[in-house]
Amino acid sequence: MFRGAQLIVNNNTLNCIGKLTKKDISKTTNTQLQNDVRDWFIESQQAKQRDDRRFEREREKEEWEVEKVRLEHELELKRLDSTRLFENEKHREERGNVNPLKGT
Repeated sequence: MFRGAQLIVNNNTLNCIGKLTKKDISKTTNTQLQNDVRDWFIESQQAKQRDDRRFEREREKEEWEVEKVRLEHELELKRLDSTRLFENEKHREERGNVNPLKGT
């Protein structure tokens, strides 16, 4: 599909290489080619930045989900521990044992 010469466009900091057919080259001027390649380069960089931001948001979302699950598990363990302590205290009172923390 792409045959012909390889065009190298230097526009100050812009260095892009694009493959064009001889027909494409004959249809356009050098300035048009530079503009087209520059536009393509800018669009591709913007697309890359959008992708990078999307990947970063997805990574942060996954990290928050992991943290949320960790906190939920920690809360559940504290609830279970509190329930266990309450049940132990209740059993002591039923058996008539004195709680040493209460001092009586």
